[in-house]
Amino acid sequence: MHPIFGTIIGIVAETLVLLGAWGAYKDDFLTPRQMRLRGVYYGLPFIGHGGMWGDFVVVSTFGGYIVTLYSPEWSLSQVVFMLVSGFAVSIVMHILYARGGFPSAHAHSGKLTTAGWIHVVYMGGALAVFGLFYLYTSHVSVWFLTTVSVFMAIHMVIGNNTILRILKPSWCPRETLQQRIPGYVSVAVVWMFLAWRTYAIIKAE
Repeated sequence: MHPIFGTIIGIVAETLVLLGAWGAYKDDFLTPRQMRLRGVYYGLPFIGHGGMWGDFVVVSTFGGYIVTLYSPEWSLSQVVFMLVSGFAVSIVMHILYARGGFPSAHAHSGKLTTAGWIHVVYMGGALAVFGLFYLYTSHVSVWFLTTVSVFMAIHMVIGNNTILRILKPSWCPRETLQQRIPGYVSVAVVWMFLAWRTYAIIKAE
């Protein structure tokens, strides 16, 4: 596959994050100040969600490189399977998120916002790419694999609002600050998967 294709994937991914920011802005949920001006004093504005920063800087960048370097190893059936799986997981997770008890840039009033639906697409594609990388790629650079795993582990910590639980900003909803156990469990599960697949791929080389 031509290297330009991976670059296009990375640009499209980062564009989706920016579109999510635009959707949040139009919904008055981009910044804490904007959110409060619309009358919501406790919630998660777009720029306050650490996962969005990780999506733009880490996930999109590595996703593009992964497609460029390793997509020739994937069969059409593997790509289709991971796309279906990735979008299925993304839809279910966002539906559950929409039913949460506090407003956010991605969901409030029991419904996904424009930014939320954009993130459904983004997350579905990201899960597919990283699923293909960890499950269906064998000839991987040890340095690149380790780097991706480390950054994805960090992304999980930030994306699960761990930083917000430490800083406790005045606009952060109480539910987020109290969700320690579910957050820690999800981070631990992903960390174990990353460690398992990283070790297995390196050992198989």
